[in-house]
Amino acid sequence: MELNWKRVKLKLKDVFRIAHGAYDYRDSYLLSLKSNDLVGYGEATLIPYYKNEISETEEYLRKSAAFLKKVEIEHPEHLWPQLSELLSTQAHVLSGVDVALWDLWAKSKEAKIVELVNGPNEILPVSSFTIGGGSLNEMRAKLLENVWPIYKIKVGMSNDLELLKGLRAITDTPFYLDANGGISFEKAAELIPEFENLDVALLEQPLNVNDHEGYR
Repeated sequence: MELNWKRVKLKLKDVFRIAHGAYDYRDSYLLSLKSNDLVGYGEATLIPYYKNEISETEEYLRKSAAFLKKVEIEHPEHLWPQLSELLSTQAHVLSGVDVALWDLWAKSKEAKIVELVNGPNEILPVSSFTIGGGSLNEMRAKLLENVWPIYKIKVGMSNDLELLKGLRAITDTPFYLDANGGISFEKAAELIPEFENLDVALLEQPLNVNDHEGYR
C-alpha cells in the first residue's frame, strides 16, 4: 500500500478557547492510502497541548509509509498491533492512518465501515456541538446560532460556574462538559456538585492525564 499526505493549515471559524489556550487555526495532514485503484482517506491533526510537532509528525508519517509499503491491503485489526507499537507516541498519526486503513478496507469490500464493524444501521448516537471558552455573550451567541440537541462546553477556566449558569438560563438543552485535563482534583470535587445542580449530563477528562491518584 502507498501512503501519501498533504499538510494543510485550517482556519477556524472562531477562536477556539480551552483550558490550555486559544487557537484560531489547526495544522493538519490529509492522508491518502492507495492500493491498486482504491484510495482510503484519513486525517492527522496536530493538537498543541499534546506537544505535537510538524517535524516529528512527518518523521512518523514516513515510518508509517515504509511499513505499509511492505504489506498488502488487509483487515485493519490485523495491522493494529504493529502500527500501535510504531506510533505509540504519535496518537494523531495512528488515528489518521487507522481511519485511512478502514476506509480503504471498506472500499475493497464494497461495504460501509458501519457494516464491517457490526455497528447500528438505524439508530445512531446523537452528536454534540462544542462551544469553546469565551465571554458569556460570545458563548451565548454561539449557542443560539447553532441549534443542537446536545452542547459540549469547554471548561477549566476561572469562571466556569458563572458561564454555565448564564448559558443554562437560556436553554434546557443537555450539557456535556470537557475540561481537557484542566481542573485539579480539589477544584473538581468542589465543582461537580454545582455542575449536577445545572443538569450537566457528564464531565469529560476533568483531571490531567497523569493525575493517577486523583482518578482513583
